[in-house]
Amino acid sequence: MCRVLNVARAGFYAWLHNPVSPRDKDNQRLQTLIRDSYALSAGV
Repeated sequence: MCRVLNVARAGFYAWLHNPVSPRDKDNQRLQTLIRDSYALSAGV
């Protein structure tokens, strides 16, 4: 699979076993808030 994706095997496994970073969690939370606000404002 790594060959098909053209990524190093070590890098793939490092990515696979790392938890989601605090910054990524914050970004996901903000994205959800923004989408909800947009939907509630009827897309305005």
